[in-house]
Amino acid sequence: MVGQSVPATARMHDGKPVGSRCTGTPRASRPLVGGLGRHIRSRLRRFARSTSGNVLIMFSLAAPVLIAAVGGAIDYAALSAQKTRLQQAADAAALGSAKELYLAGADVTRIGAAAEAIARSTLGNGTNAAISTAMPPTNDEVTVTIRQDADSVLGAAFGYFDTDLQVTATARVVGGGRLCVMGLDTRGAGTVRLDKNARITAPTCSVYSNSKSTMGLQSMRNASMTAEFICSAGGKLGRKANFSPTPLTDCPVVEDPLGARKPPHAGGCDANDMTIGDGRPRRRDVVNRQVNGTVVDRSLEDTMLDLDDDSADGDWRPDDYETVKLKPGTYCGGLTVNGPYHIRLAPGIYVMDGGPLRIGGGARLTGKDVGFYFTGKGASLLFAVHSTIDLEAPRTGAMAGMLFQEDRNAPGKPKHVIESADARNLLGTIYLPRGTLEVIGNGTIADKSAYTVIVARRLTLDAGPNLVLNTDYGATQVPVPRGVGPVGGGVALTR
Repeated sequence: MVGQSVPATARMHDGKPVGSRCTGTPRASRPLVGGLGRHIRSRLRRFARSTSGNVLIMFSLAAPVLIAAVGGAIDYAALSAQKTRLQQAADAAALGSAKELYLAGADVTRIGAAAEAIARSTLGNGTNAAISTAMPPTNDEVTVTIRQDADSVLGAAFGYFDTDLQVTATARVVGGGRLCVMGLDTRGAGTVRLDKNARITAPTCSVYSNSKSTMGLQSMRNASMTAEFICSAGGKLGRKANFSPTPLTDCPVVEDPLGARKPPHAGGCDANDMTIGDGRPRRRDVVNRQVNGTVVDRSLEDTMLDLDDDSADGDWRPDDYETVKLKPGTYCGGLTVNGPYHIRLAPGIYVMDGGPLRIGGGARLTGKDVGFYFTGKGASLLFAVHSTIDLEAPRTGAMAGMLFQEDRNAPGKPKHVIESADARNLLGTIYLPRGTLEVIGNGTIADKSAYTVIVARRLTLDAGPNLVLNTDYGATQVPVPRGVGPVGGGVALTR
C-alpha cells in the first residue's frame, strides 16, 4: 500500500528477510560470544552496584595472596636459575685462579684478579656481581665468593622484597704438574708462538704468556698446544682445535719466577775462540781445532780437553766419532764444534763469554751435572740439524737445576736455536730472560727428560717439532729451581 511500511516479517526474498540492519550472521547462530560478553558485563555491573561490600572485601583479601603465589613461583624459578649461574661462575673462578698457584709469588691480589676475570667472563662482563677471593696462609687453596642482588618479581613490583644471593667455591692444590713454559715479554705478539705443525706436549704443567698483546699467545696452521693450564695476559690467536684446553685470557702479568736467582761466577778466560773440527774428514793423528789460535794434536795433555778414539777396532774410519773431553771453565769467544766428534763434558759450569755455543756437523754433545751460562755480546746457543744432544743440569752448586742460563744484562736480544732432531734429553731449566728460544724442525725434543722447564723472553716453535715437557720430578736428583718447581700440583674443588 502506498505510503505504508511493510512489516519486517513480510519483507522476504527467496525465504530470507530483506532490509534487515544486520547483514552478517544472524544472532541465533552466535550466542556463545555475545552471551558470554553480556554475562561478564552483567556480573561486573552487579559487582559495582553491590552495597554489602562482601565481594569487594573478599577480593581485596584474596588478591595479595594470589599475586604472591604467582610471583613467588616465578621468583623461585628465576632465583634458582640465577643461583645456579652464580655457582657455576664461582666454581670456574676457584679452579682457574687456583692454578695460578703453580707460579712463583702467588698472592691474594694476583689470585683475586684472575678469579674476577674468570667469573666475569662466565657471567658476562656487564654483571653487577661482587666477587671476593680469600687464601689461607699456606697458599694452597682459593675461596671465591660471589654476591649479587636477587632478580625478584615481587621486589620489582612492590619494592618490599629485597635480598641478595651468595655462593662460595673453594679449590685446593692436590698434586700434579707445575710451570713448564713462561714467555716473559709483556708487549710483543707471539711471546709464545707455535706454527706449521709444531707441538707443545705438556699435559701435567702450565704454559703462560705474559704478553698483553691481543695476539700474545699463538698456535696456528695445524699447530697444537696441550697443557694442564694455558694462560695469556693478553689474547690468543688460533682456532679452538689449536689449544687444549682453551686458554684463559686477560690473566695478570707474572713477575719473572727466576728473577732473583744469582748468576754463577765467571772468571778469566780458560780458552779463547775454541773450535773443534771444520766439518771436513780429518786424519787420524790430527784434530782440527784451535786453542788460543794454535793447532794442537793429541800429544798435549795440559789443555781444556783430552782426546780419545771411539772406533771399536782402533782403526779410524770417516764415520767414527773421536771423543773430545772438555773441562768446565770460561770459554771466551765461545765454543764451536763442527764435525763427527763426541764432546764429553766433565761436570761443572761452562761459561760462554762473548761468543756462541755451536754444535753441528754431526757432532754429539753429552754431559751430566753440567750447566751453561751465556754472558757478553754474541753469547748464544745453536744445536744444528744433525747434532745429537744429551745433557743434564747440575745437582748442586750455583747452577743447581739450571741447564742453560742467560745473563739478565746481556746486550741485545740474543737468539738461541735448537734445530737438532735428536735432543731427547734436556734435563733441567732453560732460563733465557733476554733471548728468544727457537725450536725448529720435525724432531721430538726433551721427551726423555725427567723434567724440562723453559722461562724465556720469547719461545717460538716452527716447522713441526714436538717439544715434550715432563714433570717427573721424582725420577731425578736434579732439583727443580725455586720459583718453577713443585709446590703442590693439580687443583680440585673441595667445597
